[in-house]
Amino acid sequence: MKVTASAIATTLDASTNAIAFDPTAPLPPLRDANPERLISSEMRETIATFLEQELVPYCVDALGQPGTLAARYRREGAVYGIELIYPEDGDRGAEIREGWTLDFRAEPLQLSRGLDPRANVVHRIAASALTGWIQRRLGWFTVRAYSRRFSTLCSISRHASSLRVAAISLPDLLMHFTIYQSAESEDAAKRRIDHEISQLRQSRPLRHVPQVRG
Repeated sequence: MKVTASAIATTLDASTNAIAFDPTAPLPPLRDANPERLISSEMRETIATFLEQELVPYCVDALGQPGTLAARYRREGAVYGIELIYPEDGDRGAEIREGWTLDFRAEPLQLSRGLDPRANVVHRIAASALTGWIQRRLGWFTVRAYSRRFSTLCSISRHASSLRVAAISLPDLLMHFTIYQSAESEDAAKRRIDHEISQLRQSRPLRHVPQVRG
């Protein structure tokens, strides 16, 4: 056992230094490790169906309700972008990126393929992570490690002889919908645990515990 990086966390081999914390270290690039070896074409179909048949209809209905997040996105003129990072192509050895844009300024609301350069609220996420999240096989705390978000949305107002620029902070639409509004979101935790138990049973058979009779 090697102890170098932490007084309380160690590993059983020589990789303990890999968990060292360096607050000045740059963020690693966002990549899709695809631990479950999901097929890219199937991930594309799952994600497209989710966006087109679940997220967009929810937003269209919610636009008429002033207190909803979709209505706030419309009021602030948000252009929401989703950029998907797919696993590296074995032949080309390069990652594949695919974008979607939900333009809340448009009437009616528009979902289009491709990441619009005018998108001012963007969520980048690994495709396998989003697929697992949609299918309730992964929880948010797992998915969070495979996603990045940023926003350039702001308001501009005149103040005396100058202009004032203020950042506008909005909750993330994809997170909000998947956690709180999407189909079967209420029992998402149960479904995820059921999936994990199923995986454990498939990978490691349960030991038989003999019954003791009195």
